[in-house]
Amino acid sequence: MFGRGHRVHVTGLSHSEAGYPVESAYEHSKLIHRLFEKIRRRTKELFDCEVINEDAKIKIVSYGSVSRSAKLITENDKKVGLIRLKTLHPIDEEMIGSLIQDSYVLVPEMNMGQMFYDIKRIGLEYGAKEVKLYSKIGGDPIYPHEIVEAIRPWL
Repeated sequence: MFGRGHRVHVTGLSHSEAGYPVESAYEHSKLIHRLFEKIRRRTKELFDCEVINEDAKIKIVSYGSVSRSAKLITENDKKVGLIRLKTLHPIDEEMIGSLIQDSYVLVPEMNMGQMFYDIKRIGLEYGAKEVKLYSKIGGDPIYPHEIVEAIRPWL
């Protein structure tokens, strides 16, 4: 739902404050800055994650299908926690930072680490002991035993 009481026309075009399509770089810049600030101001409201075993000193930060493998580990080992990101952007850095502070953190991803670099930056700022990437590409899922092997040095 796009609000109430107004007609809405959704396109991929840049538009003016009046809602008309524009090609001006200035108007485009103004629009993008306005939308960016609108999202940034609502980060705490928009961000969502599930936390399991919050007090664990080893944390897995994951999203999507990898979270299912990570969740299986946390059900069997209370020394391992999970932060399952339901929202990738915007990310509540203060919340994530407080959750991974003083922890060993693994970020398993089925790519080259797109989320890892944000989590690592937050971890450095908030005092995580170590933030490590487990990257797997090629289309195969990340299995629970692969995550266990990646965190084994911390167990």
